[in-house]
Amino acid sequence: MQITRHGDFLGDPTFVKEALKKFNRRKKQDGNHGKRIDDRFIEPVEKVIQEFEKQKGINIDHIDVQYFKGKRLRGELLVHLKDRAAMTYSEIVKFAIFGNLSFGSLGSIYKNAKKRIKENRSSRKDD
Repeated sequence: MQITRHGDFLGDPTFVKEALKKFNRRKKQDGNHGKRIDDRFIEPVEKVIQEFEKQKGINIDHIDVQYFKGKRLRGELLVHLKDRAAMTYSEIVKFAIFGNLSFGSLGSIYKNAKKRIKENRSSRKDD
């Protein structure tokens, strides 16, 4: 019998050996095995923010979310932080610009902003 974190293997020694081999097949030494491709290309948060500020010509601390334009910028920033820096909503909400939002609203803001960005890219390609 062999004990593992997912349960016990019970059987003759040959069966246990083969079962353990299959059970441990993902424990290979290459660091990229089993990761999503995007996980290998995560950018530092500081770089993502710096590039966003440069591209938009603003400082994220000065985005006024009382206005439509500010809300749109906040949505775009959310997409960049989530997609490029692989941040979670609980990490993103620590930024002042997102501080008054719930996780549920972050999800819908992300979805809508991502859709807008995709539509803008495809309309630029058509031009």
